[in-house]
Amino acid sequence: MKSIELLAIGIRVLGIFALIYAIKTGLYQYQIILQFQSNVENELTLVRFLATAQVGLLLAAALLMIKFPVSVSNWLLPKSKNQEPILNGSVHDIETAAFVIIGVYILSFAKPDVFDNGIWWWYSSHGETSRLWGQDGSHKYLINQAVTVIEMAIGLFLCLRANGLSGLLRRFREAGSK
Repeated sequence: MKSIELLAIGIRVLGIFALIYAIKTGLYQYQIILQFQSNVENELTLVRFLATAQVGLLLAAALLMIKFPVSVSNWLLPKSKNQEPILNGSVHDIETAAFVIIGVYILSFAKPDVFDNGIWWWYSSHGETSRLWGQDGSHKYLINQAVTVIEMAIGLFLCLRANGLSGLLRRFREAGSK
């Protein structure tokens, strides 16, 4: 089995995870909107739109990872000068594939959190319903947003710099044996 096929299997599994997460997020958003619908009707238009966009983007990403895992793998893996994925079946390539899978996994739960934290920050700090949280309610969403941005940075680093990270790991192993 080639490294690209290993990565494609991981991408497809993450797509299934993202599909389950999209359904769970959709149900969560629906419940929250129903709870606040009785309080304020006119403020929920933007929240409904953002919640629908969040679930739609999650579903689109999940279906893309499930339907086209090899194409996503080709896009994520490092390329040679002639734009071919660099794969020779070595341990280095398997490590690179594993780091990319971990990066995609981190991004798969960090991206929805960015939308979710943003929606709730806006909702808790603007409009009529902000009184439900008091004055300090929006700070926890800003802290959650900062943590999520750091998670996304780690996930992007693992996806885009997995080849270099695998080389660094190999250097650490070789340094310990000398």
